Amino acid sequence: MGAPRFYSWDDTGSPGRNLTGNLQSMLKQILVPCLVTGYGAKPGAGWTLEHEHANGFALSNGSGFINIVSSLAASSPYPAMNANAVHIYVAETMTGADGPFIVGANVCSGEYRAGGVDVSPYRRHLLSLYAIGSQLSTLRWTVVADDKTAVISVCGSSGAVNQFYQSTLYFGDIDNDMGVSNRFVALGGDYTSYNGSSGAYTLCGGFTAPRNQATGVAEFIDTQVQPFLSNRAQFNNSGLSGQVPARLQLQPPRLIVGSSYVGRPRGIVYDDVLALHGWSAYAKALGFSGNDFNDSGKVVSVDGANYAHAQGFYGGFL
Repeated sequence: MGAPRFYSWDDTGSPGRNLTGNLQSMLKQILVPCLVTGYGAKPGAGWTLEHEHANGFALSNGSGFINIVSSLAASSPYPAMNANAVHIYVAETMTGADGPFIVGANVCSGEYRAGGVDVSPYRRHLLSLYAIGSQLSTLRWTVVADDKTAVISVCGSSGAVNQFYQSTLYFGDIDNDMGVSNRFVALGGDYTSYNGSSGAYTLCGGFTAPRNQATGVAEFIDTQVQPFLSNRAQFNNSGLSGQVPARLQLQPPRLIVGSSYVGRPRGIVYDDVLALHGWSAYAKALGFSGNDFNDSGKVVSVDGANYAHAQGFYGGFL
């Protein structure tokens, strides 16, 4: 596999905040330079751009495809998409396209399966991207990726005590301990009605996997990440009160299918204490400061390893 690379909104030559068009277009203007073409002195992470449309695009790591769609008008029986959310589809193969959507094996979005029964409220895996759509002037984004997995974190800042517009998305392969060969998943956001907008959960809530990661069967089954799933109601964004712990106790989270452990997301760690207390506790423990932690998305060294902080509305991670 390729070496993990770090990409940031204020890198020399990066797309920065110079984003235009609808929501999927702006997200594509971040992800394609990071994952495919590279920018400045940084090469791309090793992904390919497989499909482009005015309302959708698709990327591949060679083992699966992610298809991101936005800004669709109402078309019976579907309502218009929410202006601040994208829909996320995943497939094992791509044989063609139907407008913004890819066509191939096991195209899915949460419970939805192409060619299957689709009933109201037509639930989809969606990610709210208010920080990109409505907070562009203060947008901060970070991408960490190799040629198999990518994690994007976006944040629109309006001050340290009101930094609520945070979204994270993990997509690509996981480390599967059950022997399943196709390990492509998408995690984060929400799984809700077609025109919903509440998609900001960290590594849980929204999920799409063409294969059951416990058995390899092509079927829908609840796929989430612990501890974020069970603790998300306890997360807050204000940070720890009192003294911040002097050390981080980092460990990888666990991928859960149904009620069974199947493996771990690649390249992600968290601290059991700090994960319950939002983004600012992480920032303080890592030595970041300032009124709005402008430097919190940068690479830091902890015990000889490099980390970047992904601010999550329901719990941050490294």
